[in-house]
Amino acid sequence: VANKGVLMARVATPKGPLDVYIAHPVAEYPGAKFRTLRFSQIYELAETVLQLSTGRPFIIMGDLNTKPGDLGYQLLLDLLGLQDACIEKGKDVCGLTNAKDDGRIDHVLAPRGAGAFIRARAAFQGFLPGTQIAYSDHLAIESELDERILKARPAPDPARRAAALQTLESS
Repeated sequence: VANKGVLMARVATPKGPLDVYIAHPVAEYPGAKFRTLRFSQIYELAETVLQLSTGRPFIIMGDLNTKPGDLGYQLLLDLLGLQDACIEKGKDVCGLTNAKDDGRIDHVLAPRGAGAFIRARAAFQGFLPGTQIAYSDHLAIESELDERILKARPAPDPARRAAALQTLESS
């Protein structure tokens, strides 16, 4: 359907390695929701992280084509036990990031409880220098990470993971 997927880089930071995933699952379009494909890609992303980053700190970021509150977003959080850099005390501090102004589809995610994020905000606001051309059709998320992220490990909650898998099976 589209050339979408996930890339992983193991970044050597001064305090230790960090696995960084960039993901971009297929979007839904009017008249073509691609629900099975989208959920399969989210599941495969979660399984890839568990396979490649067991025992290692990681973050997932990118245009995940799913908004907070959407089923796909919640499935990814539940499959891996993740927190969103933009959610502070139950509120979204990054705001809308796409041109349609119908939600935030860009994310920076890390294992829940890692104390991973210092701050997050929408980035690339404005235009390419010397032009009236936007950087993208939606904004990226910029997040400052706390070094405690390097102690975070995948630790999905078995009950939440089982419920997420049940949701996938029944969808």
